[in-house]
Amino acid sequence: MLGTRCSGARCARLDPDKDGSLDKCEIRRGAVAKFKRLNRDRDSTLDAAELRSVLSAKGFAIANPDGDGTISLGEYLRLVKRLYKEVNKDGDRTIAAAELAATPHGRLLRRLIDQFATARRHGPAN
Repeated sequence: MLGTRCSGARCARLDPDKDGSLDKCEIRRGAVAKFKRLNRDRDSTLDAAELRSVLSAKGFAIANPDGDGTISLGEYLRLVKRLYKEVNKDGDRTIAAAELAATPHGRLLRRLIDQFATARRHGPAN
């Protein structure tokens, strides 16, 4: 898990400029990479089975507003953007590692952008 300080190889992948926080571009880049990693069947959408390690059933339903049973990259990125706005309470356009760890929304955002985060924890998925 990404701790309150951003360090090590995992952080280097999430925070390539090594400023200790994640901006919108870094978050989007991480989200796209995570989407591709989760999309095991390479069909350009994620189904509930592919997202089981990241989202609860409730979270999947929220991320799938059209109810078609799959989440497109656009839907995935909209969820990430929504969480980004929730977590970035100070409005400084960056998210520090401490902000990711401080709330359930932050921890979910981390799971959606960190290619190596898989453990789903209890808590809000919206």
